[in-house]
Amino acid sequence: GIKVGFTGPTNAVVSFVTAIIPDAVAAGDVYAKVIDVGTVPRNTVFTAAALSAPSVALVHISARIGNNTNAGTIQLQFAQGTSNVTGLVLYSGCHMRADRIS
Repeated sequence: GIKVGFTGPTNAVVSFVTAIIPDAVAAGDVYAKVIDVGTVPRNTVFTAAALSAPSVALVHISARIGNNTNAGTIQLQFAQGTSNVTGLVLYSGCHMRADRIS
């Protein structure tokens, strides 16, 4: 599985949607999870049991973060959701975009 989360300064508020699009689809697979508004740290996990063991998948993350008055850094984190001998690979050509709205 894949774990996705955000960390940041005290009282920063995040709302995000994470979707996963595997190379093979099957009935009963879980492709999207929504995390409602809450303070950081905030995370979600796509467990291996929720997917039909795709060998390649697209992960899309959309987030809105309100930092209030506390200065600091917002971090996007991702890792394997559970320990597995097959590592989580980030392929070349992957990208991330962040827009500041003030």
